[in-house]
Amino acid sequence: MSLQQLEEQKVHAAEQTRKREAYKTGFVYLMRNNRNGHTKIGFSKNPEYREKTLCSEEPEIALIHAWPGNYQDEEKLQRQFASKRLRGEWFDLSAKDVETIRKQMEDTK
Repeated sequence: MSLQQLEEQKVHAAEQTRKREAYKTGFVYLMRNNRNGHTKIGFSKNPEYREKTLCSEEPEIALIHAWPGNYQDEEKLQRQFASKRLRGEWFDLSAKDVETIRKQMEDTK
């Protein structure tokens, strides 16, 4: 098997895993880094535990909202606010943005 074929298999396997993961349920959450004001849009089965793991690296992080959801909900919000993405899942969201997300998530669940 060629290197290209191996890489194609790897990409295909990753896509299949992502499709399966998209429908897992858990919670879509927002966490705020109180030191710099940045907001994380994330997904976790257990947002409180995720908050503790992030706090071990950055103690100023606090969970501000969590709603029942799945990876697709998380990705939709991240695409919606892509222009405000700082890096990874961290965004420069205003209070109005957070309120928009809150209303959106509460209206869909």
